[in-house]
Amino acid sequence: RDLHYRLRRQRQMCIRDRKPYDSLLSLYDLHATDSSRAMIIARVYLKKARIDNDSTKMGRAYERMSYVSEYSAALSFLDSSIYLSRNSTHKNYPSAPYAIKSYYQYYGNEYEESLNNAILAYNTAKKKGNVSYQISSLDLISNVNGLWQNYREALDAQFLKLKLLEQNPELLKTRKRAYLFTLSNIGTDYVRLKMPDSALHYFKKGINVALTQGDTAKYYNLVQQSGTALYLRQDYEAARDSLDKGYMNRVNDPDYSTYPYYIGSIHIDLGEQEKGIAIFREIDSTYKNNEILYPELTSVYHVLKNYYKKQGNIELELRYLNDLIVVNGLINEKEKYVKEKTQNDFRIPALLEEKEQLLARLELKNKQANNRVIWLSVLSILSFLALGFYIRRQQIYKRRFKKLLFSQD
Repeated sequence: RDLHYRLRRQRQMCIRDRKPYDSLLSLYDLHATDSSRAMIIARVYLKKARIDNDSTKMGRAYERMSYVSEYSAALSFLDSSIYLSRNSTHKNYPSAPYAIKSYYQYYGNEYEESLNNAILAYNTAKKKGNVSYQISSLDLISNVNGLWQNYREALDAQFLKLKLLEQNPELLKTRKRAYLFTLSNIGTDYVRLKMPDSALHYFKKGINVALTQGDTAKYYNLVQQSGTALYLRQDYEAARDSLDKGYMNRVNDPDYSTYPYYIGSIHIDLGEQEKGIAIFREIDSTYKNNEILYPELTSVYHVLKNYYKKQGNIELELRYLNDLIVVNGLINEKEKYVKEKTQNDFRIPALLEEKEQLLARLELKNKQANNRVIWLSVLSILSFLALGFYIRRQQIYKRRFKKLLFSQD
């Protein structure tokens, strides 16, 4: 009852008050966990924005409506937000709805669409100098590339994100976890590029920052991640110790990919085949339940196929061979699209930044060249004038000399 009374008051304010938007947003935030109430408030905000003919605020209303909607409806609301705010002068639009839509699609396993909207979010944010949304978009671009084994491109995006954070200390104060996640992601990309020493450098840096910040959850996550790099160095005992320490002290939900894959791999590399195969079969069961793809699955099915081939178990060999073919096909199809999309539409962040640096250097070079041309032109004019003056003076002297000779004659 109290909510409806306050909403009626807000509707009345739409007529009398020209600035009720902040109070509506505060009311929305207060009831954000109640989707039906939050939706009512967002619609009141939309009605007010329509009365004021403010397309940016209409876009914001649809964005808020997406937060409390089911997946398909949320995407539809975000499309409306993008359309209405496409010409907005506000620094957050249309980057915000593009980024949010990309986020939803990433976790909805629509990776191609997620990448497309992340690129649009990055480009629009960059045009407006909005570093915060550039960082958020780079995360999504990196994640999609990492999923489909474009690790160098994923690493480039993370390094650009790291550069933006370190160049904006005020933003870094409010994005401390983003900094930790960036260090962690850089380390993970180096692991997948088979560069364990570089990976350990960034994992250790992240561990030290996490300790300084008192971030226990991220500390143990980074400890676990460092185990993956130690595995590549074939330091199996240290790798298992780090993996176990991080996993046993985890704060968030279980890691269905990193921990079991590397623990299973350690068992197999140490000749403990049965233990490793049992873990890999658990990974297979988990994937069949949640259908979440990740690059290490190809290795899992390859090992399972070969193991049962050696065992002479044709049925299981064929089963895992089929799984390997299916997973490989899915990953390769996505990888091909992502590579083309990244190269054609985004052009890879590092190359983009390098291009801008080259353009800046070229502009400076052209400016210096133009200055040299101007000075040379001035010198040429002065030389020409001096030469003309000299020739004129010589002609005068020549006439005087002739006149003097004639007068003597």
